[in-house]
Amino acid sequence: VKLFYNRSSRPLEHAQNIWLHGGYNNWCDGLSLAEKLVKTDKTDGDWWYAEVHIHEKALILDWVFADGPPQQARNYDNNNFQDFHAIVPNSISEEQLWAEMELRIFKRLRQERKSKEEATQRKAERTARMKAE
Repeated sequence: VKLFYNRSSRPLEHAQNIWLHGGYNNWCDGLSLAEKLVKTDKTDGDWWYAEVHIHEKALILDWVFADGPPQQARNYDNNNFQDFHAIVPNSISEEQLWAEMELRIFKRLRQERKSKEEATQRKAERTARMKAE
């Protein structure tokens, strides 16, 4: 997949290099791709692009643009703190996509709830021990 960026109309207009930092499915595996963009010969803007490999489990592609590779970038275009996102074409039906996303959210919330319950239990046990002493 090719992702394009018009440097002339975005926050990185003065950057020497443009990099794409990306992931998939709401960054479920964190940063999983980094590609340096190359300048195109289009004349209707300052267009750059990168060809990216889409992870086989990707339903949604997530990315931001930066002025350098990971750990070296200083300036980002993250779509006003929303990041950029695109549904991966032909991966699955839209209905299945939302079912997968709902299941991921449910699992994350269930894990968060379990962690909170375990923390509450540990605190209660600690309090009971302190009262007993």
